[in-house]
Parts: sequence; structure tokens; C-alpha cells
Amino acid sequence: MPSIYKTCCFTGHREIVDKETVLKRIYNTISVLYKNGTVNFISGMAKGFDMLAARQVIALRSKYSDVRLICALPCRDQTVLWDESEAIAYSAILDMADKIVYVSQFNQKGAMLKRDRYMVDNSDIVIAHLTKSSGGTYYTVKYANEKGIRVINLADRAYAGDNFII
Repeated sequence: MPSIYKTCCFTGHREIVDKETVLKRIYNTISVLYKNGTVNFISGMAKGFDMLAARQVIALRSKYSDVRLICALPCRDQTVLWDESEAIAYSAILDMADKIVYVSQFNQKGAMLKRDRYMVDNSDIVIAHLTKSSGGTYYTVKYANEKGIRVINLADRAYAGDNFII
């Protein structure tokens, strides 16, 4: 039976308290989704959760070669104010992406939200790490909910790792 979730996107905060736990949750969740037919994973490539998720998609390729990483970027100069080590890590991930989409050419007002809407509009399911009721992650989860797209919040206390139901 074909999966109803062909494409998944990620949204989460820049600051992650327990990175090791979050990394395991991301990997386990994308593994379950993959085993149920999800092959396309979209990362907005923001610092924090987005880049952690992109790295886990890349790691999953060692087991499943047809996993695709799509990087949806708000603009071409996203990293202009980032420190050098973050920009290098970002570039390394982009080098391993299967597809890169720029939703705007330059960093202008609304570019991040435009990127977030693009990701949701092109996904069947969202993996989030949402811990507060403000900011871009909150907006993106709210937008997905309004569109009737399922959201798995890895920060939810009820999250049960690889035991969730597809």
C-alpha cells in the first residue's frame, strides 16, 4: 500500500537543549516514515533543529540510498551573518543535498515565512521541535495545522520514539 506521506519537512527552534535526545528522535522518526514510504525530506536549513534534521537525513542514506534531501532556502545569502564554522557546516550539507530551492533571491522581510510556507505547501507531514508559542516554528506548525497536515512534535512529552502510528 503506498504511503500517504511521500514528503516530510522539518521545523524547529534554533536553540536545542538536549541535542543527543533530539538527534535520536529525528533519526528514529525519519526511519519509521521511510519504512512507510516517505522518501523526500525538506529542510529549511536554519541554525539548530533544521540543520540537525538535514544531517540525520544524510546519515539515513547509509541504509537507504533513495532518501532525498531537499533544502528550501529563504534566500541566497542566508549565512551572511553566521560565524564561519556554521557557514562551513551549512555549505557541506548543501553539497550533499539532492535539490536546493531558493524561495527568494535576497534576505528581505518575509523571506523566512515564505520559505516556511513553501515547505509546508510541498509536504504531506511535518516533523517539528516546538517548545514555545511564538516565532517561526510556532507559525509553521500553526500553518500546517490550518492546512490539515499532520505534525509530529518531537518535543511533545507524549512522543514515543519509533512507536508512533503512521
